[in-house]
Amino acid sequence: MHEQVVLLRRRLALTAAPLAGAAGASGAGLVADRVGLDVPLGLVALLGALLGVMAVRPVRLRIERWSTGPAGVLTGLTAALLLAAMLTLLGLSVLVPAVVTSTASYSVQMAPTRARVGQNLAVILGVSALSLGAHAGGLVDGVIGPTLASLLGATLLLFTLPTLVNTADGARRAERTARALDAERHEHVRELEHAARHDQLTGLLSRRGLAEPLDRAATGAAPAAQTAVLFIDLDGFKAVNDAFGHAAGDELLVAAARRLRRSVREDDVVARTGGDEFVVVMSALSDAHEAEATAERIRVAIARPFALAAGPAHLGASTGVVVTPTPRTAEALLAEADAAMYAAKRGRQGRARVGSG
Repeated sequence: MHEQVVLLRRRLALTAAPLAGAAGASGAGLVADRVGLDVPLGLVALLGALLGVMAVRPVRLRIERWSTGPAGVLTGLTAALLLAAMLTLLGLSVLVPAVVTSTASYSVQMAPTRARVGQNLAVILGVSALSLGAHAGGLVDGVIGPTLASLLGATLLLFTLPTLVNTADGARRAERTARALDAERHEHVRELEHAARHDQLTGLLSRRGLAEPLDRAATGAAPAAQTAVLFIDLDGFKAVNDAFGHAAGDELLVAAARRLRRSVREDDVVARTGGDEFVVVMSALSDAHEAEATAERIRVAIARPFALAAGPAHLGASTGVVVTPTPRTAEALLAEADAAMYAAKRGRQGRARVGSG
């Protein structure tokens, strides 16, 4: 029902606008005829109807789209000629320079390039010369004499032509501002998306950022391209916080994340999922030994002493490893790796140490 109403409104507009344009032009023609001018009412009415069609919103929007492309000069020239012809036939050729300049300014606003400004300047001068020349040559009548009309027309050109350049300059500045604002908005969105997917402290992926690559790796597992999930928990991290404070704990997490990142392949996915827990996702493995070797490298790397600003600290790493040669759900792999990590933690004999002793 709504679409039918919209369609009806469009049809009414397409009918009413030409009629209104024709009626307005005919009325102006009758007035001109009353003051003694020879006006072809039929032609004036036709021009008014055409201008009315161009004012209808769907047509106007299409003309605007054309105005931004290579056909922009042609559409601007068409509109200028229609306006100039109607005004000239009504004896108002003196107004043509100002009216055509307004039309050209609108065209330049759609595409504010130097080339378009130059093209529209040529249109303004050419159409104004045709209109004033037709009056001066006696082809049409005018409300004022041809000499005075030419003088006033030239004066109007002097005052109105600078607006064309100013319009283009203003439109260019508006475009630059809009592009800058759009770039700033995109950068802000990118930063927000990055912050939502990454751990602010370590720069690794967060639990949310891990979801997509983990799901892709889990569902893409195959016998010749196996997927492994390593769940890592830092042993003794709480002791560092208790002994040195949270700032030292943050420093330790950043250092541990750096060592963890250096212990895996370049294309492996590394995430901090919370507290002192980390996850590594490995794809395209030929066998499970690669994952076990990576877990061992991580344990060795974490076991080396950390030189913190507050003093030396020692940690261990409990790792749970799950390898699958067939597609699995991400949740199942992560839960199994988590359980394997806790089993490894329960089986550890040593304790992590804080300080040099």
